[in-house]
Amino acid sequence: TMIFALAVPVSLAQDEETQPVIVQGTPELEALVTTVRDAYAVANEGADVQIDTSGGLRAAFEGLCSGEVDVVMSTGPISDAQLQACAEQGQGFVEVVLAYEALALLAAPEAALSCLAQTAVSDAWQLGAAAGLTWTDLGSQTLSGPVAFYGPEDQSRAALLFASLVPAGALRDGIETPGDPAALLAKVQEEGASAFAYMMLADLAAADPDGAVAPLRVQDVAGTCVAPAVSTLADRTYPLARTDYLYINAESAARPEVQAFVEFA
Repeated sequence: TMIFALAVPVSLAQDEETQPVIVQGTPELEALVTTVRDAYAVANEGADVQIDTSGGLRAAFEGLCSGEVDVVMSTGPISDAQLQACAEQGQGFVEVVLAYEALALLAAPEAALSCLAQTAVSDAWQLGAAAGLTWTDLGSQTLSGPVAFYGPEDQSRAALLFASLVPAGALRDGIETPGDPAALLAKVQEEGASAFAYMMLADLAAADPDGAVAPLRVQDVAGTCVAPAVSTLADRTYPLARTDYLYINAESAARPEVQAFVEFA
């Protein structure tokens, strides 16, 4: 693996005319990186960062390895084949973690659940799941009625992330969308609630800054119940999470305008 450290001082004030920063990669990260780009442009007048996901991830890595693409955004680590392709063309790169994205599962307090197996999560939430799922099916010994499913809007980052993590690649029908994270949290906390909800972990932290509501833990491949937290995202042990990466062409990383954008991100 060819990994290099960013070492050139960040400055956009250069004698040479700056070039556009070319960013390509997976469409799943387009909204996130576009938000970063727009904030960067506000803070850096004249910045030119061009995002194009039309060719997909494979074409983006091909461009990275040929030197035609400055930055690749990816929802997974670079593959061995891509490593080899870059090495064969004499290209190095910088790997940067852009973000940890994680889901928080919230169960009605009366269900008295604290941990679920990954299979139970998938069987409950993915497309084709049983319509009449009950809390007993999920292992509750204190609540037996039907489960009411709640979540963010269909095309939200949370929904797209969850869909990418279940085997079916899509979420079940019948998920109610009451509104913002605070409204979702209120549904779960209602007296007599039968709500089973999901949201981004970051949204839960914003809606519950005191941490009064504990999300469900999820079993890893060894059967250990793992809670969503910064530490379990960083060590990749929490199952309902994804690490997003930026890969920067090593020669591009020496350009101040590329460096400035990456460090801002």
